[in-house]
Amino acid sequence: MDNKFDKINGENVKETFNFRTDLASERRELYRKANSIENEINGIESEKQEINENIAVERVKITNEEGQKAIR
Repeated sequence: MDNKFDKINGENVKETFNFRTDLASERRELYRKANSIENEINGIESEKQEINENIAVERVKITNEEGQKAIR
């Protein structure tokens, strides 16, 4: 690899990516910011696991109706 680039289908692609594919996580963060909440929202639990230096997985669990309403 040269300069953190790799070839995928003949194209130079950056080696690291920043994907956010979990809408529940994004909605939770928007709700927290909009309501000035520093801690977790009642009814929502989350857990972040670092797989390696480039990959992190966050799991969001909705545990009650209040949490469900918060991320709607």
